[in-house]
Amino acid sequence: MSSSPCTNDDTAKIMKDISVFCAVGKGFFDAETMAVTCKCHNCILRNPDGRVMSPAQFEAHHGLGRWKKWKTSIQTTEFEFTRVVLLPQRRNALIMAKQRLQEAEVVLQSSTEDAEQKGSILHREQCVAEVQQVERELVEVQDRLTRLTRTEEEGAIIPLGTLLDAC
Repeated sequence: MSSSPCTNDDTAKIMKDISVFCAVGKGFFDAETMAVTCKCHNCILRNPDGRVMSPAQFEAHHGLGRWKKWKTSIQTTEFEFTRVVLLPQRRNALIMAKQRLQEAEVVLQSSTEDAEQKGSILHREQCVAEVQQVERELVEVQDRLTRLTRTEEEGAIIPLGTLLDAC
């Protein structure tokens, strides 16, 4: 059982700066306070740091208030989803897999009978395979993030609700 990336202390800072957009407006979503800092031209003119508002207000501010579905109308990108959700999930999974491997090695060292030792060896081998698989997945996610950064692409459009549901 891995912990949620949204509750992990290491990602708390990341969850405050999720780049989002709604229609033509851009801003930053803070998942902890559930607030959006609007960075549209009008809001920047009033305050260089932008204007803080609820997601529903941000949706209405950019002409989509009648939707009343801010989790769908406020969107983010594949880059943000990868950075905020997928990367922390894979890092947490790797930590857990390595812990299981350490536990398996302790059991293997303490086993005394041949049958018990064979079972411990098999369990250790499964844990090693799991660690290797999770390491490959982590590298894939890091490569995707690097590719999106290098090409300055944002990737696919993802509703903010999908990101929040993944947390």
